[in-house]
Amino acid sequence: MDDQTDGPIETITDGDGDSRAAMIVGLVAAGGAMWLARKLVDVLWKRFFGHGVPKADDEDGVPFLEILAAAAVSGAVVGVLRASATRGARKLVH
Repeated sequence: MDDQTDGPIETITDGDGDSRAAMIVGLVAAGGAMWLARKLVDVLWKRFFGHGVPKADDEDGVPFLEILAAAAVSGAVVGVLRASATRGARKLVH
């Protein structure tokens, strides 16, 4: 970690120049985005299929293709929202 001094306030950065504040804000934003994505997918899944998002360990006769589709949709939504939140947080802090 590099230490850079900005007058009387010292900013600690990683090797890429990101401040610790930016990293923390990015982490919080990404966590919030993941939570929001899971809620969004669950609400939409219930609306379209009439039940919650199936889990891999569900033994209620849920077809494997539905579990696979749920995992793919959840992963895509989480990825998009997480990337957006991280970029937004970086712009906010810088």
